[in-house]
Amino acid sequence: MALQGRSAEFGDYLARYKGANPGTGNVQSLEFEAAKSLYFDKNYTQAAIAFENYLRSYPQSGQRADAFYFAGDAYVLAGDVEKGLGFFRQLEKEPSSPQRARAMQKIGIIELERGNYAAAIPYLESASQNARSKVEEVEAVQGLMIANFETKNYQQAIANAERLMTLDGIIPESTPKALLTKAKAQREINQKSQAELTLQNLVADHKTIQGAEACIYWHFHIRKKETLINPMMPFLIIQDHLQIMIIGMAKCFFYSLTITKRLERTSRPKLLWNPS
Repeated sequence: MALQGRSAEFGDYLARYKGANPGTGNVQSLEFEAAKSLYFDKNYTQAAIAFENYLRSYPQSGQRADAFYFAGDAYVLAGDVEKGLGFFRQLEKEPSSPQRARAMQKIGIIELERGNYAAAIPYLESASQNARSKVEEVEAVQGLMIANFETKNYQQAIANAERLMTLDGIIPESTPKALLTKAKAQREINQKSQAELTLQNLVADHKTIQGAEACIYWHFHIRKKETLINPMMPFLIIQDHLQIMIIGMAKCFFYSLTITKRLERTSRPKLLWNPS
């Protein structure tokens, strides 16, 4: 059924219909579709409540795993991360399914964003092994790389970074992020020559924020003696990277200025008479 933005209205109608016809067998599927429509219309709070009510009404539904996932994700998108996490953890106890795999990745990402790196690792490992798409795989591997680095599992962080580089181009800047993390991990385990080579490759091949950071990191952590002789050296090297960033910022500024002027012209009240 194409509700075309009228999912909330349909939900009200369905509740009245269910109250008047409690024994109607096809209401269950209608309730599920109504909840999904609320979700895809981005009415996340209403969708979360609808899926929660669905699970309460039909605890043995064949769409139980979907309902748990949608309820959890809707609560997260509505801003109630803790309640959403609760639904994902309930789904964790369910049999293996695509929805359960997605929930494991969601739990891992939430724990990662909260700085609970050790807690995130097993969930992200599961997500990386059971990813349904390359995007999901890249997100899980990138999260694993960060979590392992932050928990000082440097060898594993290097392995994650190398795997991430084989998935280049799927999400923006994944390769420069991998190279920078790999170099930092190599330095931490005293592989300074390997770290220097990794940073050189990053600076040479990627005119990005990570490339600029690599220049500074390289000279302040790897080439300390040269930096002491000429403190301006790292800043001279990152000139090309910063120039790209400055040009981008200038374009954004002038674009916003142009838009502001247009809005001023269009919002200026029109005179009803000509003063001349």
